[in-house]
Order: sequence, then structure tokens, then C-alpha cells
Amino acid sequence: MGFRVLVVSESPAFYETLEAAFEALAFSLRAATPDFLTLTADNMVTYLEGERINVVINANTEPSCAEGLQRLVKLCGEKDLPLIHLSSYRVFGAAQSDLSESLSPEPDDALGEALLTAEKTVLGLEHAIVLRMPWTLTSCSHAPTDEGLLGRICFALLNNPVLNVSEVASGALISWPEIAKTIVAMVQQILCGAENWGVFHVHTSDNCSEAEFADAVARLLRGEGLCVSELAITKEPWPCSVERPALLLGRRCTDNFGVQQRSFRVGLKGSVQRWITENGYRPAPV
Repeated sequence: MGFRVLVVSESPAFYETLEAAFEALAFSLRAATPDFLTLTADNMVTYLEGERINVVINANTEPSCAEGLQRLVKLCGEKDLPLIHLSSYRVFGAAQSDLSESLSPEPDDALGEALLTAEKTVLGLEHAIVLRMPWTLTSCSHAPTDEGLLGRICFALLNNPVLNVSEVASGALISWPEIAKTIVAMVQQILCGAENWGVFHVHTSDNCSEAEFADAVARLLRGEGLCVSELAITKEPWPCSVERPALLLGRRCTDNFGVQQRSFRVGLKGSVQRWITENGYRPAPV
């Protein structure tokens, strides 16, 4: 019988993305019920034992679930279950730069404090991974990251005559299928005995400024026959379409798990075309 993976998330889309990534492998995914983190410790034990879970993936980092996360972490320790916990670049304060895996976060808002508290809870385990994410291309999870940079930029480009974008504010930008591939590589290897734990930064092989990304999307939208905004390039250090820069650095995903980071441009055309179709846009009449 294959390994069983419990996915704790309020987002069906995140579960479906993971399910597709695990599809060809000898793993059986289990979607935790929406109220899983509100269960008592006894009920959590009953569920984990009844489903014969081998590893847990937690993508629910809502501050209101902090006590439930503490119960889950305690049980993972008692049952020796590896835990992969999704977090975000938002643990770092806006003034921090060179966001490496070894840099100590200094959050400067309530969200960052809540994320860091959750990370510290998880890292109390011997067998735990905290996976910090940068800007994400599309919305897929309730993990508190920017809820899809592609949608924000597309809407802005199609509904404003001029769009201000920063050529200074930079970040890594990644899709949820790429994040899922990273999680698959981690699960496969830790269940085969790999002892790689702690903080990992997931990112792409190349970073981009907000202006670079907006220009790439604008070109693809024009290629689909749509009229887009004029881009006004600024030198402001803060982006206009996301909360803050997200320049995550680090090599642990590659060095410890062999994950090859791809360019954010790979698959971007297909993502833009899907967004156009899903949102009902049509080319402007000639």
C-alpha cells in the first residue's frame, strides 16, 4: 500500500493542484475536513490513526487556527509524522533585504508576526519543514501570500489608461504547480529517509521587477488582441500591485532535494490565455 499524505487546507484548488502533482506516484492524498484544526487532540489522533497518515502538509496558516496548529504539531511529534508547513516571505519586515534562508525574520505587521509565530511552533518539531513562498502567479491557497499577481496585473492593464509599475521593487514569482512539484520532491525523499529539515525558500531561477512582469503580461495580452494600459515606469521602491518586494534567496530546495528552479516566463503565455478565457475577455474589434 502506498504512503498516505494528509493535506490541511481550506482551498480545494490547492488540494487539486497537489493531487495532480502526486497523480503518477504511489501516494494517496487525504483532504482534511475544513474544521480539522478545530478538532480536539483526541479527535485528531482518531483521524490520523484511522487514515494511517504518513506525512502532513499544512497550508492553513490563518491566525485563528493557531491553537489547532499547536495541537497538530504536538501530535506529529508524538506520532513521529513529518510536517511540511507553508509560509510566506511576509515573515520578513519591509526594511529587510537579501532574504536568505538563514536570515532571522523581523516582521513589522500583524500578518508577519502571526506567520512567524506559526513557523516557530512548527520548527519545534524534529521532523518539520517550513516552506516560504514568494509572489504567486495565481490564487490557489489560503496561505497568506499575495493572492495572485497575474490576476491583479491583468485586471489593471485592461481597466486603466495608464498603469504605474516599479522597476525597483523585485521578487521571485512562482506558480502553484511549481510549488506542488517542490512539495512532491520533499515528500518522496523524506519518506525514503532524507534528513533535510528546517526553513526552505521556494523561488524561480530568475527574479523580476514589477515593471518587467507587467511588460511581459502586457505583450501577451496584446498578442491575444486585447487593448492594454500604457505602462508608466517608476523608480519607487514599493510595488503598486503587491504588498511589498519578495526577493527570496536560498539554495536548500536544490541542494537538499534536487529541485530545479524554472524561469517565471515558462508557461506564462498559457497562464495568460487561461486567465483571458476564465474571465470572459474578448479581443477588441479591429
